[in-house]
Amino acid sequence: MAGLSIAQPVTLDAAGEQIVTGAADLSLNGGISVTAGTLSSTGGTLSLPSGATLASGASFSTSNTTLNLGGSLAVADTWTSTNHKHFINNRQCIPLQHSGAEFGKLADQRS
Repeated sequence: MAGLSIAQPVTLDAAGEQIVTGAADLSLNGGISVTAGTLSSTGGTLSLPSGATLASGASFSTSNTTLNLGGSLAVADTWTSTNHKHFINNRQCIPLQHSGAEFGKLADQRS
């Protein structure tokens, strides 16, 4: 599917704000900060070259998605995730944080 690329930082800070990509590709080159609202992808590629911060109260879900990370991904609440195709981050391990504590690292996986 055709994609969208956004160069500037993105902020979602109200409960009704949503980015729902469906199966389209989305690249948030400036990063994203979500303190309320929803970031969701159900296919395609979600690229976060500058990383992402999702505070408590934010909704983050990815299913059937290639997640391309270039920085850290901090998720303070729930990340709903199923059937990921790949986690890619330019051959580096990415620290994942949940409620301020590191709970694992994603290694580069390419097919």
